[in-house]
Amino acid sequence: MKLSTRILLTVVIGLVLLTVLFVSFHFVFLELIVDYWWYSSLDYQGYFWLRTLYKYLIPGGVTLCFLFIFFSNFWIASRFIGINATPADINQDNPHPPSKQLVKKFQTVALELYFPLSLIMSVIVALPFHYHWEKAILYFFAPRTGIGDPMFDFDVSFYMFSLPIYQLIQKQLFGITLFLFIAIAFLYWLEHRVLAKKQQLYPKGVKIHLAIMAILICVYVVLGFLLDRFNLVFNDSHEPVFFGPGFVEVRYQIPLIWLSIFTFLLAASSFAFLYFSHGKKGRKRSTVLSIIFLLSLGLKNTSFIPDLIDQFIVQPNPVSMEKLFMQNNTAATLSAYALDNIKTVDFEPTLTTLNDLLSWEGEKNLDNVPLWDRGLLKDVYFQLQGLRPYYSFPKVSEDRYLINDTLKQVNLSAREINTSLLPQEAQNWENMHLRYTHGYGAVMTPAAQIGGQPQQWFLRDLDLFSPVD
Repeated sequence: MKLSTRILLTVVIGLVLLTVLFVSFHFVFLELIVDYWWYSSLDYQGYFWLRTLYKYLIPGGVTLCFLFIFFSNFWIASRFIGINATPADINQDNPHPPSKQLVKKFQTVALELYFPLSLIMSVIVALPFHYHWEKAILYFFAPRTGIGDPMFDFDVSFYMFSLPIYQLIQKQLFGITLFLFIAIAFLYWLEHRVLAKKQQLYPKGVKIHLAIMAILICVYVVLGFLLDRFNLVFNDSHEPVFFGPGFVEVRYQIPLIWLSIFTFLLAASSFAFLYFSHGKKGRKRSTVLSIIFLLSLGLKNTSFIPDLIDQFIVQPNPVSMEKLFMQNNTAATLSAYALDNIKTVDFEPTLTTLNDLLSWEGEKNLDNVPLWDRGLLKDVYFQLQGLRPYYSFPKVSEDRYLINDTLKQVNLSAREINTSLLPQEAQNWENMHLRYTHGYGAVMTPAAQIGGQPQQWFLRDLDLFSPVD
């Protein structure tokens, strides 16, 4: 081996080892070892191992399930490939013609090709379950709340823990079944084109295999529509009035979902009948049912008609149309805050309005009601307590003080200096920096003082005189 080749091989091996070490450090050390140290410091080693087990057990189990689905379908397809090949299809001069070799490859590469391919696709499909393994744990172990939603009467835990898992499973199963159906149908078509005689029909097993997969696709589509109904519970288009489904969702969206399911099943059945009758009967019926199904899908995903229903039916009388849904939302809110068992007691008032006001006035409850506007009171303070042309009251505030053993709400303001009001000849450096540097004193008046009465001062003048304690 040449020296340059050895150096290149050594560099490649070194890069591979560095990559392995980096991946091991990142996933094993940072994710496992450090987490283990942290849980151990809290004496939660058992919880750490249980959490780690679930984290890899759930996606591992899902991967095995999908591996079985992929591999079993490919294996079944390989059993049917080439069964229609006849001696007439094979060139007698060549003991190993290309057609026979192709059949042999299709039938014997199950472990060489189908298994690795199935394993790779299974890992890819199971990745979402690896990222959402905690949701799967909640699905298996979350308790029931005992509270049902008013629309479908399903337990609240179903929407929190079960529905996300069901939607994920439906999405993955529909995707892989559709992919397998296309891939295996292509394999059967390719085999039929290469090996089968002209006008020769597909074997019965091929038809059964494809029919089962087509039925499963239909089942997953219907399951998707059924799960879509539950998404209406999370509708927020009616906020802030209420949360959840309203008149439009219950009277328009749900019937459209059922119409989509019904027309889809009829269209699928019609196409199946059309296929098995070799296209002789049912073309018009299949076309009409398909158009109705597509229209129902379009109407369900279009906001034009719901907006019309809301504008001309709901909005003219929203209380009557949405009353039941508002009550459901209110009941759910009360239940969430444990307020649904409150006992309501009615009390008959014994005081008239006049007597009640007189009673409050006698108890001095009105003495702290603020009556003065800050802007007006600022001018009053300046006129009565400015005392010097260069003093001002830039801001009036409210506060409470204990005056004569009674808590009083008052208005108060600090007497500040405004050097811009000094005469021009007095605005020199000495006055601006040494003499007129700050204001002096403050004023305070009761906030509930009536305008027709003499002005009452709790604090006034430059000597901060106060007639109260």
